[in-house]
Formats: sequence, C-alpha cells, structure tokens
Amino acid sequence: MRSITKTRPYSFRSGNKISFRLEKGSDAEILLNYYLERHPRRKGRITYTIDQIFRLAMKERLPEDSKLTTNMKIQFFNSLKAEQGSDRKAMDEVFRRAIEGYMDLYHSGQAPMIFPSRIGEVQKLEQVMESKLPNGTMNESLNGNLKWEKEVITERKIERTRIIISLEDIKRLFPESYRSTLIFGEDQHRFTVRLPYYDREKFLEMLNIVKERDGRYVPQGVESYFSIPKS
Repeated sequence: MRSITKTRPYSFRSGNKISFRLEKGSDAEILLNYYLERHPRRKGRITYTIDQIFRLAMKERLPEDSKLTTNMKIQFFNSLKAEQGSDRKAMDEVFRRAIEGYMDLYHSGQAPMIFPSRIGEVQKLEQVMESKLPNGTMNESLNGNLKWEKEVITERKIERTRIIISLEDIKRLFPESYRSTLIFGEDQHRFTVRLPYYDREKFLEMLNIVKERDGRYVPQGVESYFSIPKS
C-alpha cells in the first residue's frame, strides 16, 4: 500500500480552501519540500511555496517576473478542474505541470536536479552520448581510446551537418511512427522541431537525435522546442 502524506489546507482566498494529498517520496512531494526547505524561516512559507508551484505550472501563461494574483490562480485551477473533474485531480495536474516546468529550468541550467527518478534517465542518456562508437556499438575501451572516439564522433557530427541541407532531411531523422505529429520549422541559422504534447520516451529519443547533431533543447513552456544548427 502506498504511503500518502496530506498537506495542510491551502487557501486561495477567504472561504475558498483546497487540500490535497501527495504520495510519500513522489516527485510532487520532493518539489514541494524543495521550495519549503529553501525558505525555512519565511513568514507564510507554505503559501509562498504553493505560489511557486503554481508559477511553474502556469509558466506558459505567466510572463517572467509578472505578479501571480489570486484570481489568476483561481481561474487556472478552475480550468483544470473542469478538465479533470475534481479538486484532487486538478491539483495532481498542477503538480504534474509544475514538475515539467521545473525540468525546463533544469535543462536550461537554471535549477539543480532534485528528482531521483529522473537522474537515471539523464545519466543514461549522457553515457550513451559519451560512449557510443561510430558503428553504433557501446564503448568497450578503457585504455586511452576515449579521446579518439570523441574526435571520430565529432567528425560524424560535422559530416552529418554538411549532408543535411533541407528541412525534409531533418524530418527524415525522426521516427516515422510519430513524425507527422511533430512541428518543424527553420530560419536562417537553424532548424526547429517541437513535440506538441508530453511523452517522456519520445522526448528522450528526440533529445538523443538532436544532440548527435550538435543541437539542443530550448525550454519555453508549451512552446519548448529542439534546435539543430544549419552549420
């Protein structure tokens, strides 16, 4: 049986309270505790912390450094409640979006990794990118060949960049099974690819493809995208 911890009630405004439950050790509880521990002596820190959660969840709707008002939170929460069907499910969705908002900060170097469940994913991806040999096999050399392998991989990246000359070439890099769901674009210096919905496996697969071509992930809330340089 899963261990559940219940927070104290959080009040949006007088007479309008909502309480919610977090699974012990879940990413949601870790995120809540992270912000609580950052401000141990702050007056009203639970209210401040929940505001941070909402700010992360509303990242795509809330301009940076803008004020988060009670009405904005209520409208956002009510819209989720209408979609999800209950207060509890709406708060679950708030935390889900907040976690993804926090991961955007992590990917852009603005926040530390705090979720043990995701450390393995990031490390595994980095290890694969670091140790994959030109022929696709894993690195089995431990005696000074790493530098050579890096040089060969870099040459492969350069060669691939030279070969890729059109947006159609970029499209063909991604699996046909979900290629049609992606949003592609380009400007003078780069190609862009956007996954318009959340799918962890597809995200990691796309990140792998993009990084092999010296690309990167650009976090911008719901408008986040992958960028691949043209040269």
